[in-house]
Amino acid sequence: MATNGPIGERNLWVEITDDALTEPVQLTFLRAGDPVIARAVDIDGDGLRPIVGLERAASGELRRLPAWACEIEESGSGMAWLVYGGNAGVAILDGELDLDAVAEDPEASDHDFDAYLILARGDLRTADDPD
Repeated sequence: MATNGPIGERNLWVEITDDALTEPVQLTFLRAGDPVIARAVDIDGDGLRPIVGLERAASGELRRLPAWACEIEESGSGMAWLVYGGNAGVAILDGELDLDAVAEDPEASDHDFDAYLILARGDLRTADDPD
C-alpha cells in the first residue's frame, strides 16, 4: 500500500499493493466529511478492539501511526465509514503489538490486519467520541 488519505475536496483514496497483484490497485471513495482518528473497531460483533495504522519504512521496519476514519458515500448501503492506516494498512489489536515480530511474520500474530475497513458508525469509536 502507498500513503493513503484525502485528495482534493471530496475524494479519499487507498492504494493496495499485494504480491498477488501485478501492480497496485487504487480505490477512490467520495468522502462526506473530514478524516478523524480511529481508536477502536468491532469487526466480528464481539466488541470494540483497539486499532492502529501501520507504516513500513524503506528499511522494512514497521512503525505505528494513527488509524483514520472518514464517512464516505458507499454505493451499496448509502453512508459508511472507511477506516485506513499508512502504507502497511491497519492492525486490529489483541494485546500488545510487537512491531518487530509482526514485520518478521505477520501470520504468527494474534492481531487482525487489513488494508482498510468499511464499517457502520456503530462499529467504530473515534478520538472525537466521548469515553
